Amino acid sequence: MTSPSQAVHRAPMSTLEHQQGRASRPTLALHVINGRFFGGGHRSTLMLMNALDRDQDVTTELCTLGEGGDLPLKGRQPIMVEYNGQYNDPRMLWSAAQRLRAVLDSRAPDIVHTHGLDADLIGMLAIRSGVTRHVCHLRITPPKGRRESWKAKLRRRLFRYLTHRRQSWFIAVSEAVRQEMAMYYGLPLHRIITVRNGVDLSEFRAEHPGVQANANGLTIIGTAGRLEPMKGFEHLIAALSQVQSRGLQLQLRIAGTGSERDALQRQADSLGIGQNITFVGHVRDMAAFYSGLDVFVLPSVSTEGLPLVLLEAMSMGVAVVATRLAGAPEVIDNDVTGLLVSPEDPNALADAIWRVATTGDLRQRMAASGASHVRENFSVERVAAEVMQVYTQALADSQ
Repeated sequence: MTSPSQAVHRAPMSTLEHQQGRASRPTLALHVINGRFFGGGHRSTLMLMNALDRDQDVTTELCTLGEGGDLPLKGRQPIMVEYNGQYNDPRMLWSAAQRLRAVLDSRAPDIVHTHGLDADLIGMLAIRSGVTRHVCHLRITPPKGRRESWKAKLRRRLFRYLTHRRQSWFIAVSEAVRQEMAMYYGLPLHRIITVRNGVDLSEFRAEHPGVQANANGLTIIGTAGRLEPMKGFEHLIAALSQVQSRGLQLQLRIAGTGSERDALQRQADSLGIGQNITFVGHVRDMAAFYSGLDVFVLPSVSTEGLPLVLLEAMSMGVAVVATRLAGAPEVIDNDVTGLLVSPEDPNALADAIWRVATTGDLRQRMAASGASHVRENFSVERVAAEVMQVYTQALADSQ
């Protein structure tokens, strides 16, 4: 990886030089992400950057806050800014921002495009030039159901102040994210553009939508995400215990890592289904993961946006069940392209899984409809084109 001190390929420009030079060279967009963990937002960012790079009007570069060793960078050489992940400590945010500022001074990007709260805060603190525009990618809805801590309240106020000062533009991955984040942060709706997530359709493509992956009577259920409380995996395990008690032979494959790994295993063991669950850990080839499934289930309970894993599974021709949360209803037409259930309801989740797993024609119909819907509406090329429109609006602000 490249360090900030090595990133000196372009000298900083004056405001006038910056504006005059735009017409003669591609827009440079520096994407900033947290490199200390890996999730769907990171994969979505990398797919977007690859799609943007196919446009002659823009060039992208990647900056990771932290090492970024687990990211599937596929040949990219990111600029790494030292960061310990302590976004609750203002001193840590400021020191990381100072290091990022050195990168901005050397690279002189036209756009700083941040992904994730810590990247948003550090990015906005680092931007000094009035020419460099900031675009903030809002990927999740705000937390619900718990009292806001004073630290969270302080971060929220800091975010609001900095984005107002920088006149930031925002991209929301679903209309639900747009509405809820506007209310949570007090943001002007006209500066938040909904650009729904997309997938690389050349990588995630359906071969035979809805055809059961296993002919031995064993139903393979899959799910993916960080093993953290907001993903609701404990409700999925409780639901599968019910489904198995009805006589369905099943196996659950869970892709992802996180702090809840051991607790989930203990829960499964206590319900007598521990031997039916495989924790596969971090998966680099997600297309291969989906290809082995009969049903994909996303049991999230909070802070979702428009889950990339839902789009990928649907594009692969796998029938899906998901909680009615954030952007999921914006991609799933209930009973047509998938099934939706209420969050934190293992009984409803069990009924939905039983129905789709035991009704072959329903599974095939929903899988085929879902694959067609995603392929027609959720390509990463469409995302890139809409993001370019946001860049154009943001750059016009600086003229």
